[in-house]
Amino acid sequence: MASKITKYSSYEISHQMAYISLMDDTTFTSRQLNFIEWMSLNGLTFVGVSDASGIPYSSLKSFAKNPGQSMNDRNIQKLVSAFGVSADDIFKDPQPIKSASSWYDPDTEDAKPDMGDILNLPEYELKISAGGGYTIDRERIKGHWPFSRHYIRDELRLEPRNLSVIEVKGDSMEPLLRPGDRVVVDHNDKNAAEGGLYVIWNGGATVVKRVEAVPYSDPPMLVLISENKTHNQYPVHAELVNVVGRVVWVARRM
Repeated sequence: MASKITKYSSYEISHQMAYISLMDDTTFTSRQLNFIEWMSLNGLTFVGVSDASGIPYSSLKSFAKNPGQSMNDRNIQKLVSAFGVSADDIFKDPQPIKSASSWYDPDTEDAKPDMGDILNLPEYELKISAGGGYTIDRERIKGHWPFSRHYIRDELRLEPRNLSVIEVKGDSMEPLLRPGDRVVVDHNDKNAAEGGLYVIWNGGATVVKRVEAVPYSDPPMLVLISENKTHNQYPVHAELVNVVGRVVWVARRM
């Protein structure tokens, strides 16, 4: 069966190949050149490698783009463990990935039996915004949460590639959601007019709110509702609501 690891953007892959041809062997190390060649050989992008290994996207780009940059041993080991290859296969003599025995690509339907039933969802860093709230830093992954592949795909009927984990901040959704809770967000479900719990960007911060549509409103209006009654609910024009995704799952310490 043909591997599906090449289902990434052909534009980015071709861009990486073009970048290799522009590199000056006297300024970039052979390890850097071989790393980029290995990525292109296997149809991988920086985002894909970051998601699979847990190495921050910014660290991968820095290693590939800055002449003479080195990669620390910890990140090298993450690559080796995530893709089931040797360091030489990446940095010395780039080789195609022949086995998916130790890493999981959400687009791969035929995971090997020795992988078990586990897939990992990324948890992104949250940064303080200028308005005192939080923003999602999609370039910094703070960790991964293991989930049953069967549970995500067959019971929740969700695509892993559309999901991420986000920590709840603030008390506006108590007691339903508490500070420190983790929610799984489906970034593919952004139709807030259907109603439910959504992560939204309110112009200054990323927040979780219960969203309800105002019936027969013209132009369409949504009401953003906090579970905590000490916080106000307020109507907004639907076109002004930047939806990050629907909350589909929550984890809490008892």
